[in-house]
Amino acid sequence: MVHQEFTVGIAIISYNTCDLLRECIRSLESNGVSHNNIIVIDSCSTDNTVSMIKEKYPNIFIYLLKENKGYAYAVNKAAELLKTDYMLIINADTYFPENSIDSFINEAVQLKGGGVFGVQQVYVDNTWQRSYGLLPSITSTIFDGFFITFCVNRYRSLRFRISAKKKPFTVEYVDGAILLIKKNVFFELNGFDESFFFYGEEADFCARMQKKTIYKPYIIPSVHIIHHRGKSSQNVGGDNEFYLRNLTKGIIRCASGYCTYYEVKTIRALEIIFSYLKFLFFRILFFITRHSYFRRKVLYYSLVNNIWKEMSDFIDDVWKKK
Repeated sequence: MVHQEFTVGIAIISYNTCDLLRECIRSLESNGVSHNNIIVIDSCSTDNTVSMIKEKYPNIFIYLLKENKGYAYAVNKAAELLKTDYMLIINADTYFPENSIDSFINEAVQLKGGGVFGVQQVYVDNTWQRSYGLLPSITSTIFDGFFITFCVNRYRSLRFRISAKKKPFTVEYVDGAILLIKKNVFFELNGFDESFFFYGEEADFCARMQKKTIYKPYIIPSVHIIHHRGKSSQNVGGDNEFYLRNLTKGIIRCASGYCTYYEVKTIRALEIIFSYLKFLFFRILFFITRHSYFRRKVLYYSLVNNIWKEMSDFIDDVWKKK
């Protein structure tokens, strides 16, 4: 995509998302995006992704990774291949309404202090979806533990139905499903940290950007993009424990970039305490109601608690490698 003063390339990160990828590409077409401006980075899909691209979209370049090394690795490969000023990194489970890409890019490039830009993600029914957040810290852990984050997100969801925000605003990190990134900032920071496999790499990048450069992450709330949240990660492989373990490791790796060793250890201790308290809370509710929802929560927080208990050695390993 060539504008008067800059160029933008689009990279779709794909793994076993053939049907979603097809819909994503169709949405890009409806925005007037040429196939020559799109590349697909595929992490060894075993479905029909590769054949579908070659048959239906021969002008879209698909780069086949030799092994699935995670999201950060795929994004770094996309950055190498895209010879543009900006790169729009998107998951295959996103869908762009008409005119949304131009609106997003045109508004983002006016924010000279921005290095990473996101949009307001929505579900298929156009309801609010989490698109940004706080970086992992003792404070954010306490907010999560006391349901403060949950209440804030509920408020944002309700406010979105009444009157959505219009003006761009800075955040601590932008959700990785849709990222518009300045290429010079990306390379200045040596890209995404490939020690992250899945979850946390975008937060880590935003944290490093704010620490080492003058640039900040921005959300463009006037642009709404549909995100079928979880559809891409469901195809990575493994079960609930696989996702939670990667999420937990991502939190630890990210926090270790700007927190002290003892602060990271404190985050772990708080997570153990809060997950156990939530386990007890939902266990009581299940005992009273026998509702399956509460039983799922009991199992979930039991698993979270066990995973955090196992993370002491992992924290030590991360710090030894710093």
